Amino acid sequence: MGANASAIQKIYIAYFNRPADVAGLQYWEGQLDANKISLASLAQSFSEQVEYKNTYGGKNTADVVTALYKNLFGRAPDTSGLGYWVAQIDSGTITLGKAALAILNGASPISDDGITIANKLNYAAQFTASLDTTAKAANYNTSLGFEAMKLVMSKVLAGAPVPSLISHSSLNFPSGQNTVNANEAIKGLTIDLDLKDLAVSVGYKLELTVNGGPFSSPVIHTVTMAEILAQKASILVPGATFWGVDGEKRVGVRVSDIFGNTGDIGAETRIQLDTVPPAAASSYVERVLPNDIRHIEVTIPQGQLTGGHVTLGSTETDILARVDTISATDTKIVFDLNAQQLKNMYDGRYYIREYDQAGNVTKFSILDLPNAFLFGTDTKLTVPKNITYTPVGGKVVINSINATNTSLIVTADIVAGEATGGYAELNMSGFSASDKEILAGDTKVTFEIKTDSAFALKALLAGGGVATISLTTAAGSVARSIETAILTTRYVDGEPIQGSLSAPTGLKITPLGGQVTNSAAGTTILNGTNVALSAEATIVAGQATAGRAELWIGNTRIATDDLISITDTKVFFSITSAPLVAYSPRYLQSNVPQGGVAVVKLFDRAGHEIDSIGNPTVITNYSSLTGYDVSQDLFASGPVLIVGSPQEIVV
Repeated sequence: MGANASAIQKIYIAYFNRPADVAGLQYWEGQLDANKISLASLAQSFSEQVEYKNTYGGKNTADVVTALYKNLFGRAPDTSGLGYWVAQIDSGTITLGKAALAILNGASPISDDGITIANKLNYAAQFTASLDTTAKAANYNTSLGFEAMKLVMSKVLAGAPVPSLISHSSLNFPSGQNTVNANEAIKGLTIDLDLKDLAVSVGYKLELTVNGGPFSSPVIHTVTMAEILAQKASILVPGATFWGVDGEKRVGVRVSDIFGNTGDIGAETRIQLDTVPPAAASSYVERVLPNDIRHIEVTIPQGQLTGGHVTLGSTETDILARVDTISATDTKIVFDLNAQQLKNMYDGRYYIREYDQAGNVTKFSILDLPNAFLFGTDTKLTVPKNITYTPVGGKVVINSINATNTSLIVTADIVAGEATGGYAELNMSGFSASDKEILAGDTKVTFEIKTDSAFALKALLAGGGVATISLTTAAGSVARSIETAILTTRYVDGEPIQGSLSAPTGLKITPLGGQVTNSAAGTTILNGTNVALSAEATIVAGQATAGRAELWIGNTRIATDDLISITDTKVFFSITSAPLVAYSPRYLQSNVPQGGVAVVKLFDRAGHEIDSIGNPTVITNYSSLTGYDVSQDLFASGPVLIVGSPQEIVV
């Protein structure tokens, strides 16, 4: 930039606190270069222009001089300096133009004033140079354009970074943890951006980017005057915006001014997209401590609640106790409840809510209140006692199982008449059973753990276990066993054992939604209108109790049935969790990207595995029968849902 151009920019800044427009800079630079006007005369002529009159009309000399200082240096003049220049101008000793030149040239280059005017000059020159098309120049040469740049120029100071269209600030997410959870992804969220280092004004656009590019549906925010004053913009990400698959994301901002310039993506904030809620706690233990303290120890899924918290309440919404600071290695959390807290357990349930670091929540209830704090109409209820394990088949040793036993019966003593019309529940080693009908004369509750072979019983209970039995009356009062009844095992490594895990049969794949394409036997066709699928296969009851089954198509695991009960003769799979109208073909295509042979892998609790036989072939023909409107797709790539039957044995 030449000396004349630099001087002209300074005069525009001094009088109007804005960069020169293209036409004005070119005209005045031509006048100075041709020696048709002096710099002092040029400066004086600015005080006679329409823009000057619109800006300073009705203001006195002190107001004008004060404005010159603020425009040039970002500060008001000191009292003596203001008085001097007002006196010089009002007396006619010096013109306003010469005074303006003297003020801007009088600042020492190493002072804050000198650095400020240098920064303003550099920024103004770069901005005017950016107006490199006729359209950009015309967009700036308006009152709206001038006012926008005055706001930006006010931010250019000595002690602050020179603003630009590139953001250097991190984005602030609602959780404060740089995470996006399932609720935020579905319902939307607001992300804040600090505007202090940005050259933004009213009407500028902030486009949110993810991993270096725009969202599939662009997220664009228009900056308001309130945000300029607050120096913070709040960018709304609409609900159902597609973030991609779970994992780390880089989120940034691309800024566009109102003239046609767009900056590069600057600083990107690394976040975790986590839309999968934590697994429910697998078990809990209660102990009575001195002073009527109830000690509740809950087993949580290791690593899934790191940085999160867990609450316990008497309803699904209230909080009686809370555990924070959960580490990656924690497998248990503890609540110690006093008598008053336990009395607030109005309906006899503990309600647990697990929150992971992203804010995803899993809710569930722990049913039984301890007998020491029994509430209900019953005046007396005795805890079940004398829990006994009786094996069936082969060599029978009470409270122990061996390689010859094929099933197990568990009993406990109760007081006749105390729980008539009620029921009992057995919880043992991660599975449960029920005695659904207690008669008036019953002195025992009985649970049959029936498997089809010694092999299946060993797979289920190879490590033995400890049973807990809860007794519930018809009125809802609860008493739970407090003894430690241990089932031991007498298995020997390498010994022969009768039975095996049978292969699943009759695997059936069913397309859901849209039109179903007829196919030959042993073949299922997924077309461009289908939105999901379900599947089922037949298994032998009692062989894979507390195990799992996985559905595979080709090399892709599609779904899992994690809840196989002792009476199940089928395993079921689904990839949806909401009504089919909430899904589009893109959801199915993202979960089942290609076809192949469908296989069910069946695992018993011990980890033995066998693949299904007579398997069908799945053909993906997504190009056929297309035309579905995917604009309403809320679950384009949601997580695979694990679906199964309740793990309960009914006696």
